Amino acid sequence: MIRTAQFLVLAACCLSAACSNEQLAQRMVAAPNGAGQVFRAEAPKQGPALSASGGSAYHFRCEDPDATLALWVHAPAQKPRGTILLLHGILNDHHQLDSVSGSLVAAGYRTVQVDLRGHGESTGKHISFGVFDARDLSALVTALQKQNLCDETVGIYGVSYGGAAGLLMAGADPRVKAMVTVASFATLRDEAPHFARQLLPLPGAMLSDADFTAILKQAGEIAGFEPNDASPVDAIAKTHAQILLIHGDQDLITPVEASRELNAAASDHCELDVMTGKGHLDLAFDLFGALHGRTLAWFDRYLANDAAAPRAAIKAP
Repeated sequence: MIRTAQFLVLAACCLSAACSNEQLAQRMVAAPNGAGQVFRAEAPKQGPALSASGGSAYHFRCEDPDATLALWVHAPAQKPRGTILLLHGILNDHHQLDSVSGSLVAAGYRTVQVDLRGHGESTGKHISFGVFDARDLSALVTALQKQNLCDETVGIYGVSYGGAAGLLMAGADPRVKAMVTVASFATLRDEAPHFARQLLPLPGAMLSDADFTAILKQAGEIAGFEPNDASPVDAIAKTHAQILLIHGDQDLITPVEASRELNAAASDHCELDVMTGKGHLDLAFDLFGALHGRTLAWFDRYLANDAAAPRAAIKAP
């Protein structure tokens, strides 16, 4: 519950502190950890792209734009049944998915918990609502494969912001074989105004649709990405991965209609599970592990003991 409160307080601060559209645009894409420049100065400039930093912890250097990802690899005692990337929500870090990781490792999977750029212990001056992250994650998978820390294909478990990033990766990287996404948005352009108006109704109500369009445009220019590219609904139609969409019917932050839109765009390889009486934070934090069984069953069905084409037929983008 502490992290739930932190989520709401930090999100409120990010929005309420802005007194102009330009300031709101700046805050929208600023690194949540507020330490992008400081951490980047300390990042290694030489050596391998993927470097160990003790135990199961690693750092991975990204480019375009520059950032260093912090990640943690957890392997079962036996040969892994598959490798699964775990992607947290906005204003959070890899610890949000500690219990999911524990459940999957106990079931024989290797997990890779990532602090997305600008979050947790990772660096990066700006965030991009999945656009940069999709490229970061594809490059990371390639580096992990070279170190025998990842299988030929991968699974993804992504929550909210992390779910959107995972879907964008899946749309561009054929190595993603199966995915579970929890309460993801369908497009940034639809989500941004809804998120603002729900979290802070008074200032949100003072912003018109034209204001939000202008804010997104400015945010993209500041961070260096095209907001229209933050569109999981476009990406999901391009992937062949088997995707389970989980969403609560009481979600006021990202309405369940987002997952319905995602499912409609790729119904031949998607399944939608609407959880009655559940809101965004209920499922994003899943404090009692209600989603563990459904998640494990999905990966057991579509990822475990992968018999896909040989590596030569599965190329990184």
